[in-house]
Amino acid sequence: MSLEKVGDGYGSVGGEFERYHRGFVSQGKLWLFAKKYFEQPTHNWGHYVTFQGSYALSFCLEGKTWNRIDIPAVSNEENLAEELFVANDNIYMLLFTNFGAVEVKSLHKWNGESFVPVYIEAPQAVTGLEPTSRVEFFAAISANDGPEVYFVCNGEGIKVYKLTLNDDSACIEHLTDIDEETNGIRGQAVFAYTDGKEVAVGFGVHGCGFRWERSSFFAVDINTKAARCIEVPGDYDSAPKFCFSGTQALSVHPECGSWIHATGSNQVGMCDSKYDGSVWKLTNIFTSPEWVKIDGEIPEGGVIVPYKNEFYNVGQDEVTKFTV
Repeated sequence: MSLEKVGDGYGSVGGEFERYHRGFVSQGKLWLFAKKYFEQPTHNWGHYVTFQGSYALSFCLEGKTWNRIDIPAVSNEENLAEELFVANDNIYMLLFTNFGAVEVKSLHKWNGESFVPVYIEAPQAVTGLEPTSRVEFFAAISANDGPEVYFVCNGEGIKVYKLTLNDDSACIEHLTDIDEETNGIRGQAVFAYTDGKEVAVGFGVHGCGFRWERSSFFAVDINTKAARCIEVPGDYDSAPKFCFSGTQALSVHPECGSWIHATGSNQVGMCDSKYDGSVWKLTNIFTSPEWVKIDGEIPEGGVIVPYKNEFYNVGQDEVTKFTV
């Protein structure tokens, strides 16, 4: 894995910065979307989100210049959550009910200044969940940057959805649920990958805290809707040691299709953690999966932005790029 400096960091744009950002590459620019904390007193909760008003930082990969843009609120509704993702080289925001129901509320497209609404057809809400049941959607990463995006959802088990984007509208449909026989341990999705034929679902389980399962994942056939659990052979030292929700930055190698996992947190003692900058790839995902460790590490301190087989480390002082 090689390292090169790409440019100066975002500190030059001035102003105060939030602690958390979500990063993407789109249309020749690096984008960082700040996540601000908003309370959800009805649910005794709170979360870091962009949709209630924030800012974006853009870095032109060709011109090496930074720009800061204030983002107006898309909604101030308390019981909402978001998933940001890239499709067709555009950045989108999916909003959904956060507690008590599985319900897609709206879709928005980033136009460089704000998130504008996109008409979306969505299935009927799944209601009747416990009011404290938290729902999450995760976009599956893919080597194909096309109009179809697959999502996995935590809400009465693990559900799989397919989003189809058109020029000025979209449709999201529920494909299937992972059956109880396959998910007997009641795993919860933390991220996903797709090759267009199957969806691989990384999951974690509650025990002494919440832990990502590095030695197995669920696979869902897109056509037959059949689900299975695939084991990844190996011992403790032959797999990532990321704990809690697992890998922080994920991508797909454009040539070999390997699922790249970069950086995470390792548990220290009972409650503490430390940064782990290692990079791994999962090969032969749906046939004979194997973890392979990549030489080198990504230093701590920046926002890790994946793009194909590249990982940008974006900090206030500099932007560096790691190529796998």
